[in-house]
Amino acid sequence: KTWSQLLACPDCGSNDTMVSEDTMFGLASKLEVICRSCDKMFSDFSSPTCQTSRAYDINQRFVLACKPYGIRYEQATKFITHMEIPPPISDTAYTDKLPALAASCEKALNDHLAAVRAIVCKQYRYIWEGYADQNDEKVDIAVSFDGTWQKWGHTSHNGIGIAIGLLTGYVVDFEVLSNICVHCERFEWNVDNMLLDKLKQHILNHKQHCEKNYDRSSNALEVEAAKRTWQRSADTGLRYTTMLSDGDSKAFDAIVSMRPYGDVDIKKNASTTWQNVSSLDSSLWNQKVEPVACRWAAEEC
Repeated sequence: KTWSQLLACPDCGSNDTMVSEDTMFGLASKLEVICRSCDKMFSDFSSPTCQTSRAYDINQRFVLACKPYGIRYEQATKFITHMEIPPPISDTAYTDKLPALAASCEKALNDHLAAVRAIVCKQYRYIWEGYADQNDEKVDIAVSFDGTWQKWGHTSHNGIGIAIGLLTGYVVDFEVLSNICVHCERFEWNVDNMLLDKLKQHILNHKQHCEKNYDRSSNALEVEAAKRTWQRSADTGLRYTTMLSDGDSKAFDAIVSMRPYGDVDIKKNASTTWQNVSSLDSSLWNQKVEPVACRWAAEEC
């Protein structure tokens, strides 16, 4: 059955209707339903509008779905073309939606982290009686910290450092670092062709949205992420006084020398798991071990 056969006129109840697409607003469209029996016409949009703006929800979700995976407008347009879906919003509209979406995502993230930190504080105060009678708003917790990069080889432009509470297993904080901004690089190519006033205005508008927040090499990215994470931890109501990490002590040494909590010492609890796995991997590599799956298959045969 077609849409026209499934839709019934709300006035006369007839299924003799005709559906047409009147106007398109990116991926959203205005649909008109015309009843051939009573000549009544009804219209509605295929997507609702957002509560805080007049933008259509499907267009906002289109931009939001592309950004986490690094899909740019040109790539998304090619995908939609191959899927024979109506063309999306324009490149200008796509770019204009990014600041509002970034602000909404940042607010949702901050609210989530605040709720997680409140749970962590509650758990520590509940388990350890020493916290029950304290009026100090700061709670000392143990975290595991590690950094990772977007790609191997210490040549990545992007990386992240993550602090995870050992008691709850929740991520209490993280720091994303990048030593490159694609928009700035594209902009530098056109500097010679821009007027001075336009150049100054562009710099001011882009400064708060610039993706580059780190100037050093990727080798020191984990250390810098740890320093920033510990430096702002006191403002969140938590103090990371015990650090669980792998064999690399550069991040821990940098935090200790920074002394983010004044006279409060920070202890290190080095994980031996990574070292044990590394040695086990080396020993297995030097031996000819028959895979378990192959041995099981041979026994079955």
